[in-house]
Amino acid sequence: MIQKLTIMGILHGAAFLLSAIIMESQSHTPGAGIALVFIFVGLGGFAYLLPGYIAAFRNAPRFSSIFGLNLFAGWTGLGWIATLIWSFVDTKKEAPQVIIQHMYTTPQPPPPIKQQERQNP
Repeated sequence: MIQKLTIMGILHGAAFLLSAIIMESQSHTPGAGIALVFIFVGLGGFAYLLPGYIAAFRNAPRFSSIFGLNLFAGWTGLGWIATLIWSFVDTKKEAPQVIIQHMYTTPQPPPPIKQQERQNP
């Protein structure tokens, strides 16, 4: 789980830095609005990657699929909702244990016929 969160944290941090560099290069005043950029990108990045965080904390067996779909299709809105639902639904469930008991018996020979029953006139 730590590795999953580390990868997600690195992506989140890269989004922070990239947005700060872009905003700083377009700004006429150095440092103007940088705090707002960090707040909006931080909250937006967290909200965008929320299905991945949920899947990581729930130890979803298909975390990489959830995270990949969220990363590449989450921007559509429908992809984000699908991965959010998938992150809650995808949990490890133990398969029910099935016990098979063989309830058969070996065939028994018919009971022997008594002498009295044979001599019925």
